[in-house]
Amino acid sequence: MMTIKEFYKKNKEKFINLLFVFLKVIGKIGSVSTKVIKVVLLGTSFAAYSYLFSWQFALIILVQLIIHEYGHIWAMKKVLFRRVKL
Repeated sequence: MMTIKEFYKKNKEKFINLLFVFLKVIGKIGSVSTKVIKVVLLGTSFAAYSYLFSWQFALIILVQLIIHEYGHIWAMKKVLFRRVKL
């Protein structure tokens, strides 16, 4: 039986190509799934705050949090921070 290290040494080019294909696929899926995850987390936070307090409080807190976080994006754009990707 061949170990991973031996397999890598023997098939180094195939291994690297497979790794690049995997990362490319994950990148394509990741851009869509990141948005889905954000919506799911927002819904989960809303449900938790609604359970603990009230739905009005949950809505106010989440709107305030979104405005606060977009303030960070605005500030980065204002000082020309170039790694902002929306």
